[in-house]
Amino acid sequence: DQLDVPTPLAYQMSRVLNEGISCSEMLAGLFGHEVTGE
Repeated sequence: DQLDVPTPLAYQMSRVLNEGISCSEMLAGLFGHEVTGE
C-alpha cells in the first residue's frame, strides 16, 4: 500500500522504494541540494 501521507519525507521514501535511488539522492531531495558522502 502507498503511504497516504503527503509529506516530502514520505514522497522521498516512496521514491527510494519505487525507484531504488540512493540514500544520498534521497537526502539531496529532502534538503534541496547535493549531499556529499564521506
